[in-house]
Amino acid sequence: MPKVYLEKNVLEAAFERLEIIFNNFENVYFSVSAGKDSSVMVQLANIVAKKMNKKFDVLFIDLEGQYKRTIDHLYELKKLSQIRTFYHIALPLALRNVVSILQPKWICWEEESKPLWIRPMPKDSINMKNCPFEWFRKGEEFEDNIFKEDKSN
Repeated sequence: MPKVYLEKNVLEAAFERLEIIFNNFENVYFSVSAGKDSSVMVQLANIVAKKMNKKFDVLFIDLEGQYKRTIDHLYELKKLSQIRTFYHIALPLALRNVVSILQPKWICWEEESKPLWIRPMPKDSINMKNCPFEWFRKGEEFEDNIFKEDKSN
């Protein structure tokens, strides 16, 4: 028996909330890790968007060291019918390294370290050769850019 909250099961509530989102926002973006939670979220969004004849965009931050099956599943998600743009980010981001006290950070997709890459650069990714983001600086943490104060005004 499904979980029921306020006389609605979780699936019905999710569909209802996604309908609210697609009805109230012209542009809808989802961020996915290709794990089970975000994967289900974007697949449910695809069902609702298709029913409502809407499109949405998806952001995936590729940290280079993901499992092969995770990346395989990511490419399954990329085929969803209602995705307008899938932003597959494979930029040289600084990542915390919890396995070394000597190197507390490492940089994924760093061109100088290409012989050490865990897997090849995804062909359809946004990377240093085609990066459209003026604000991006090699070696920054992605979150550093999200919370930067806009000083242009």
